[in-house]
Amino acid sequence: MPTVEIKVYALFPRVLAQNDKVGTSSSNWYWVRCLTVPVNELKNRSVTSKPFKWLRYAIGVVVGGEGILSLDNNSPPAVCDYDACFPDCSFSVYYHLPDKEKARMFPVDPQMSRTATTSSVHTSRKNHIREQVKKRMVTAVHLLAHSRGDLYISTFTQRRNRPGQPNDIVDHINDTRNGLLLNRFTQSQVGVNVAFLKTPNFAMDTDDRYTTHLFSGDCWHLGGPSMDSNAALRVPDKAADSWPPSFIFDAVYASAVLRHFGTPDLNNAVTSLWQHIWYPEGMMTSTQAKYQRQLGRKSSIHHNEESHEDPQHGVPKPDFYDMVMILPFIGIPPKRLNEAMANAEYTAEVANQARAKAKTKRTKKVGITGKYGTRYGASLRKQVKKMEISQHARYTCTFCGKDSVKRTAVGIWHCRACKKTIAGGAWSVSTTAAATVRSTVRRLREITEA
Repeated sequence: MPTVEIKVYALFPRVLAQNDKVGTSSSNWYWVRCLTVPVNELKNRSVTSKPFKWLRYAIGVVVGGEGILSLDNNSPPAVCDYDACFPDCSFSVYYHLPDKEKARMFPVDPQMSRTATTSSVHTSRKNHIREQVKKRMVTAVHLLAHSRGDLYISTFTQRRNRPGQPNDIVDHINDTRNGLLLNRFTQSQVGVNVAFLKTPNFAMDTDDRYTTHLFSGDCWHLGGPSMDSNAALRVPDKAADSWPPSFIFDAVYASAVLRHFGTPDLNNAVTSLWQHIWYPEGMMTSTQAKYQRQLGRKSSIHHNEESHEDPQHGVPKPDFYDMVMILPFIGIPPKRLNEAMANAEYTAEVANQARAKAKTKRTKKVGITGKYGTRYGASLRKQVKKMEISQHARYTCTFCGKDSVKRTAVGIWHCRACKKTIAGGAWSVSTTAAATVRSTVRRLREITEA
């Protein structure tokens, strides 16, 4: 039996007008397939009992505009029945936006749930939001990922904020209004497999509550088998001022919807027009972001080192340690102080030269002299040593003919049978000539050049 799917289309502009605004001319708009939603997924996950209402909300938070659903793409559209039940066959719906909503349209970033991609603008660490949100909760997590940066959340909240809500602008990614208490199982799943539906909204008329939706079949994404989708998330009375605004919850929900039901056509349509608005400084990979964090730590250390500087003149202020070190020199005439300083500098320079000379002497290569007076470097000596050690078991004594030759040094061999020492080589079973240091080096060169 074929899978029953609902294909959701929405209008997108071909180009943006001046100041990155959206023009309302009908010739500038075209239909894009944004979502492909299997009906069984909605049923099995218990996301909604009114699929058309849910589809209207889902596509609305994705494109960033409040419109209506219709079963055809004609204008003016015929509004579909939002109270209808799940269909038995696949079909398509079209999301129509009025001109007023087209002008303020600002879709969600398709890359929002991918933490491996980050804004090129460096932001401060997470300590501030963690400490501030702990006053309201126990463990905090960013709803819009920390890696997106201040400019990202500021642009998003300004473009998504509706008239009459001036206090909902969030300028900093570490603002407490971008934080929420979640267990450690759910923290990494926000915007991926877990999202929060705030009702009522422009598409749903329900009690004022936040509903937790699980888009995957893994109950541990909510904390365990005892947790279930559609659980209520209540707003604490004392935390109303620092609670995240509605459109941040909408952004998280849209991110999860795109993760499970989004199409490549939507990704291409949105990225081609709005990516320079989300990331005006460009995007970074996770490796580049790690490098930026290292630079941030270094700049923090540099800032601590300069914390004693006079802000008016840029002159370092003496701290307690400086005052203690200067006590022995108080009251000394300037002439004697200059002489002592010159002597100290000379002593330090002599010590540096001595250390450099000792280091050079320690690292100097100690060469060897071969049988015919040829000198070899230490690195070549090591190669000769390795070859002689690997072959010494095959050598026989020149005088007694017994296989009892033992290597004692480079080119020096000692027979344990006749107690004679052979300098420069020893007779080999496989050759008829002495294996001298020079012949060994010659073989090494032939092997290297080959």
